[in-house]
This record gives sequence, C-alpha cells and structure tokens, in this order.
Amino acid sequence: MTSPAPARPRRLVRAGPVMLRLTLRGMAARKGRLVLSCAAILLSVAFVTGALVFSESVSSAYRVEEPDVTVTAAQDGGTIPETLLAAVRAVPGVASADPDVTVDDAAVTDARGKVVDRAADGGSALASIGTKTTIPTLAGAWNPTPRATARLAAGRAPRGPREAVLDRVSADRARVRVGDVIRIVAVPGAFRATVTGLADFSGTDPGNTRVWLDLPSAQRLLLGRPGALTSITVGGGTRLPRRDLARRVSAAVGGAARAR
Repeated sequence: MTSPAPARPRRLVRAGPVMLRLTLRGMAARKGRLVLSCAAILLSVAFVTGALVFSESVSSAYRVEEPDVTVTAAQDGGTIPETLLAAVRAVPGVASADPDVTVDDAAVTDARGKVVDRAADGGSALASIGTKTTIPTLAGAWNPTPRATARLAAGRAPRGPREAVLDRVSADRARVRVGDVIRIVAVPGAFRATVTGLADFSGTDPGNTRVWLDLPSAQRLLLGRPGALTSITVGGGTRLPRRDLARRVSAAVGGAARAR
C-alpha cells in the first residue's frame, strides 16, 4: 500500500500588496471623487490657515510696545491738562511719561481736494470686508518715543502749525510728496499744512491713514484746547508691578483723570 503524497504547503498571500492594488484600482475607477476629496481637504486647510493669518495680522496691526500705564480723562472722549505730566513724572517708579494727542474724527485731502483715505479707497485689506468704521483716519501729535507707532522714513518732523507728517503708504497712493500741501479737517476747523516728512509704521501696517502735527499744533488745531492732552503714556521700571504703578499714578493725578 502506497502512502499518500505529502500535501503541498499553501502559499501565503501578503495582504499588503493586495490591499494596495485594490485601493489604487478603486481610486482609478473613481477619479472624480478622489479629486473632489483632495480639493475639499486643501480648501479646508487653506481656509483655516487664512483665517488664522488674517486674525494675527489684524491683531498685530495695532500691537505696539504697550505702556505700563495710560492716563486718560475720567470721562470717555475727554481731555486732561498737560500740567498732569509733572505730577506723573514725579511718581516713584515712573521711568517715562509722554504726552499724546490723538483724534479719530479728522479728514485729509490733497491740494486738489481729493480725500486721502486708504481705508475708503481700497488701500486696506479691511476695507473690502466693510470694516471702514473700525479704522478711521487718525490725526495726532508727532512724538518719536520708543513706544511710538511710527518712525520717520523721509523728510523731517513737523515744526509749527503749518507742517505735518503723513504716513508713507497713504502719501504714495494719493501721490503726495514731501513739500506738497494737504488740507486737514478737524472739529475746531480746517487748515492747510505742508508735508515735511513721511512715516512708516513701527509694526504691521494698520491700513488706515495717519497724519501728525507737532504737539502744540495738535492741541490747538485738532483739539481746540491749547495745553490739553488725550492721554499720557507711562513707562515704569522692571521691578514694580503694573498694578502697583497704576495705583501710584492714580493717586498722583487724583479725580481729574484715571490711570489703568
């Protein structure tokens, strides 16, 4: 009696290559679905990335080296007397105290009467989404401190009531050059000034038009109140906490202003 022949060993089939072939075959059979799926993923990633970049750009547009304490009027929209500067600078722990005048109700035109406003003419990315009201034209006092939002890029700083510095991007878009005359409209009245300098923003460009005068001119022509300020920016030492510094400054200015 002959013994049965030994059974041949079964060939093991690797699942990996088979699954890969099946996957590739399925993808080839449904190319349209594959393309749409990839496009959906790419668009989703692009949308999220764009939203994050836009949010950071808007935030950093207004982000400068913040003062440790800011002194403003007790009532919103009010002014404080410039005489408070001496009291603030005398506070122990105060390293610097700088006067500021800034108004957001001004308008600028060139010599031909054309409005100089980047946010209104599409010069700002924010204007395309209807946020013009959040970035008005700002006019204020030129004060080149370490915490200033702009630096002189061409020309010189303003001196006297008939001179001004304009941000360079607005000047380029409006074709305004150093030596040209612009018209500034503020609450106290309208006046003309010669552009003596162009300024670049220290951080990210906020996208709105900015114009600066010297401090006495800003007080008189923008506020209509010589000797008045809209705020005082205070810098302290590294050892004193901001809360303690604000408490000291608040006690020094009394009820005429608030420090925060």
